[in-house]
Amino acid sequence: MDEAQFKEKLVLFFERKPICVEAAKPLKDSISVELRNAASGVGYTLTKAGERLRVSDGAPAEREMVFTITEAALVHVADFDTDDIGTYGIRVFETMIWPEASRRMRIALKAGPIKLGFKGYFGVLMLGGKTIWKWLSLHGLGSLGKVKDAIKKLMG
Repeated sequence: MDEAQFKEKLVLFFERKPICVEAAKPLKDSISVELRNAASGVGYTLTKAGERLRVSDGAPAEREMVFTITEAALVHVADFDTDDIGTYGIRVFETMIWPEASRRMRIALKAGPIKLGFKGYFGVLMLGGKTIWKWLSLHGLGSLGKVKDAIKKLMG
């Protein structure tokens, strides 16, 4: 997949997929996320304007988190079809724990839990409901304390 195709898949997923529109509702318009192509290192900015997410060229100067996305992870997430946010969330988390590092999506948090909460990121997680919490519990993140510890690790 060349760079133009990678960006187009990001745009189709974040800007046009109905489940992303639904999942973005708790997010504040002030969010700033870097979406980085793992193969090329090229960064894109994910923001929210009104009810919609927007992908634009270039990495943001300030961001709450960085997703380093492999082609395999992008295809795994973007081409999946479900109306259930919890099931979709599991799909995203699956890419973060894949055994093959070359296929894995990585996340690095650049903001603390308070800022992430204020910006609405935890609201997206809550939309996943029992489905996502059951999966997190099965993977050792069944309490808020465990989630907090995981966040600290992601902040490196």
